Amino acid sequence: MTATAPFTFTTPTENNPWAENLAEQKARFPNAKDSILFAIAALQDNPDIAIDDLKTLASQHGIRVTAASVNAAKRLLDPEHATTPVGAAAGLDSAPARERLTRRVRAADAPLDANALIQDVVAKIQAQGNAEVERMREAVRKAISALEAAVGS
Repeated sequence: MTATAPFTFTTPTENNPWAENLAEQKARFPNAKDSILFAIAALQDNPDIAIDDLKTLASQHGIRVTAASVNAAKRLLDPEHATTPVGAAAGLDSAPARERLTRRVRAADAPLDANALIQDVVAKIQAQGNAEVERMREAVRKAISALEAAVGS
């Protein structure tokens, strides 16, 4: 009879740097999904990692990572320089994104007269109602003349 070494089961958290890193990342980014946290950890280890390599690593841990997860991780790690705006990449606009995204306040042309606006709406509604009444009157006239022609023959 041969003696074999006893087999010991280890829990996923024992000697697992990913589990420790996951706990740290969850504390740092409490609302982020595990796929984003995994991408953050991978990008911290190797900022130039290819997306396919990252997906392979993530699948080994049972996590599905997408390009959106990687982009979200980049934004969380460096919110100022995470992505280059499309216009800036094409050389169309060199203004910073925050300046481009500010809204322009349009000055009012003239003060609005609420009473005049209401009167205009009421006049339009009355004109539409009068036109409908006139169409109905014409239809009734035609019906009467058709009945008179039928009775008179």
